[in-house]
Amino acid sequence: MFQPTTLSVDSFFNSTYAWYKKLDEYSTDSTLIGNGTTYFIPAVQPSDTGIYVCHVSVNSGCIKRTFIFHLGGQCWIILTVRLEEFKGREMGDKNLLTWATAGEEDLDQFIIERKNKTGNFEPIDNELAAGSSATRIQYQFVDDAPLMGRNAYRLRIKKKDLSFSFSNTVLLDNVHATETFKVFPNPVNDKFFVGGGFRDHNYSIRLLNTMNQSVKEITVPPNRNGIFEIKRPPGIQSGIYILCIYDENGKQTFKMKMVFL
Repeated sequence: MFQPTTLSVDSFFNSTYAWYKKLDEYSTDSTLIGNGTTYFIPAVQPSDTGIYVCHVSVNSGCIKRTFIFHLGGQCWIILTVRLEEFKGREMGDKNLLTWATAGEEDLDQFIIERKNKTGNFEPIDNELAAGSSATRIQYQFVDDAPLMGRNAYRLRIKKKDLSFSFSNTVLLDNVHATETFKVFPNPVNDKFFVGGGFRDHNYSIRLLNTMNQSVKEITVPPNRNGIFEIKRPPGIQSGIYILCIYDENGKQTFKMKMVFL
C-alpha cells in the first residue's frame, strides 16, 4: 500500500484506449479515468484498490480487446516470478485456465481461486510451481465443475517464504454449461432414481401431470454425484407425466417425459 503503481496494456497501431474503475467484475463501467496505454497511480490508497478495465479499439472498432486488472493492497510486493499471462476459455461445461511464467525463484505454488456466490474468492485447487527457473514454463488447470453463469478466477502466487501476490482476474461466462441428469428406470413401476448433475446448490424436482399440476415435489441438496430415490406417489394413475428439475433460482434445467405403468 502507498506505493506507486502503473497499469499498462499492449500498444496497438491506430488504436484508442479507455480506462474505467469498477466496484467488482460484474459492475458496468463507470467514469472514464484515462485514455492512454498506461494508468499511473502515484501512491496506492485503500480507495484505489479494486477492478480496473481498459477497452482497446483498433481501427475504429475493427478489433476490440479488453484488459482487466485486479489491484490489491499487496500489489507492491515484489515476487521473484514474472507472470507472462493468465487467461481462460470455456470447453463445453468445463473451463480451461492457462498461464505462463518467464522466470521463477523460490516459488512454491499457484493457488487457483474462484469467486463464490457471496462474492468472495475461495481456493478450488493448487498447482505446484517449478520453484526456480530461468526459462518459460506453461501451466494449465481445468475446472470440471464451474458455476452456472459467470465465473471469476485468479491465481494466488505463493513463495516458499509464504509471501504472495495475485494475478489478474479472468472472467468466463458459462452460459452453455448445463446440468446432466440420469433418470431410470423409465417406464416406472413403484419407484425411479435421479442421479448426477447436482451442483453446489439446492434443486427442486417436480413431477407434473398432463394438466401441468404437481403430483410430487422434493428438494435435493447439493451433491454432484448423488443418486436420489423417488417413490411412486400414492394413488397416481398409470399414464404419461413430466419430470422437471429447477435450480435455486427457479430456472428449469431439465425436463423429461415419463411413463408410469
